[in-house]
Amino acid sequence: MSGQKVSRTTRKNIFDVVSVEQLPWHGRLDEIGFLQRLYDLQKMTSMDYRLANAEQDIKQHRLSFNDWPEDWIFSDPRFQLLAGADELFLNFLCEMVHPVVNPDESTTRQLVELLNEHLAPDGFELVERFRLKGRPVWTAVQRAPADSAATASVAAARAVFDFDYIRAQLTRMETAVTTDPALAIGTAKELVESTCKAILDARGVVAPKKADLPKLAHLAMAELQLVPDQVTSSGRASDSARNLGSSLSGLVASVSELRNQHGTGHGQAPARSGLSTRHARLVVGAASTLAVFLWETHLEQLPVKSELSRG
Repeated sequence: MSGQKVSRTTRKNIFDVVSVEQLPWHGRLDEIGFLQRLYDLQKMTSMDYRLANAEQDIKQHRLSFNDWPEDWIFSDPRFQLLAGADELFLNFLCEMVHPVVNPDESTTRQLVELLNEHLAPDGFELVERFRLKGRPVWTAVQRAPADSAATASVAAARAVFDFDYIRAQLTRMETAVTTDPALAIGTAKELVESTCKAILDARGVVAPKKADLPKLAHLAMAELQLVPDQVTSSGRASDSARNLGSSLSGLVASVSELRNQHGTGHGQAPARSGLSTRHARLVVGAASTLAVFLWETHLEQLPVKSELSRG
């Protein structure tokens, strides 16, 4: 993210809410401990001619004399929160809700909802990237248009999967749709791979070490009884089941082929990829929907598998 897509108005609104609600922007850390996670305070200039650097400034005016207001950080030009690049501002917000800074997950989620409410008009949102000792670590993403099928599909997948590495793939994939379509397509393929491996692992099936995506998907769908050849009865329901299996196999093949030709992972030159954001949205949406379908089918069958094992 470059430039300033998060407006000055949005930033001021967030600062005002934090100030009015008296929210501790530095959490359980002291102000120096928090800011050291983002800035090298000892290399930043002092605004007090008697002092050597920003760290001494804070010690003098916040700890010793406390003659700076609680929200001093938002107007201090050295930290560039109001007029600086989006990355600086959004990283600051992510640190505010980091579990090391704010360990209470309930409080953190309320703060995230509040921040997202103000970030939404500019197209940004804080989303869970992974978990640190069971608590969410957040990252900022630039949202695709609200009517994008990819956005809805990724959101559905995020609600279903509770694996840190899959959540990280979802975030990387969604973020890259508009900024790096090749990366989004490559990660979409990885998502389907990860889902198939998770299903096979959960069912005690050992896949060949060098199995490609079509092979992994075939093994997973066979376990889920979604392979067309497994349908032996006749009738409309059976025809529909065979068609569904064929469609799923075709979708897997298409995602794999697009990744091989246009996605990341094979060292091709960037100019080779002729796909745009709209292509990435299509692949991301399809891969997310497929992953959710396979995983939910796996979960629905668990009681059946359990009964069979007891029998």
